Amino acid sequence: MNQGPMSCRNCKQRQYSRYPGGSRGLRGQNRAGFTVLELLVTFGIITTLVSLILPAVNSAREAARQLQCKNQLKQLGLALHSYHDSYRCLPAGWQWELTNHSAFGWAVPLLPYLEQRAVYEQVDRNQVLSHVSNTAARETIIVNFLCPSDIVDPTFMLYQEHALSVSQTPIIKLPTASYVGVFGTLEADDSIPAPPGDGTFLESVPVSFRQLQRG
Repeated sequence: MNQGPMSCRNCKQRQYSRYPGGSRGLRGQNRAGFTVLELLVTFGIITTLVSLILPAVNSAREAARQLQCKNQLKQLGLALHSYHDSYRCLPAGWQWELTNHSAFGWAVPLLPYLEQRAVYEQVDRNQVLSHVSNTAARETIIVNFLCPSDIVDPTFMLYQEHALSVSQTPIIKLPTASYVGVFGTLEADDSIPAPPGDGTFLESVPVSFRQLQRG
């Protein structure tokens, strides 16, 4: 008759024995966790660290882009000197092709001096810039003329200006460049004849270093 209570106690003992340490294992299920205050403090610390690190990373990236931009300007300067050594003058600001319908800028003659001879040889100076024979050359983006810090569209629309009119006719899209030649104190345009310029890169007029008395 006493086997019932004894068997019940044995049953409880077997239940307790499922956990290490007997009945203490039941209390061990109440595990410690983060409080709301601790979570807020942790989140605040992480936010502060991110706000400090991100500007530093962006500054480092911009410094690298600026350094690359300066190196590209240096390469352009060396190319101009090499061209001047070969021809005793700088390339013209833009040079009209035979039909006087479009002109090739100062950057085209510099291509061989910027390790871009393959692109230079694709330029057909006997045809207008929009001619199909110049498709490969005009669609090639030359990284030497792009500053990494200059956030612009990769291409721009070239327009033809009309004399005595403010209207412009779109001609063709060309790769964007970050660097421009100095025409002078006047605005350069596509009118014929071109306005007189007092800068370095003029229309169909090569300038030598000897003529640059102001440096």
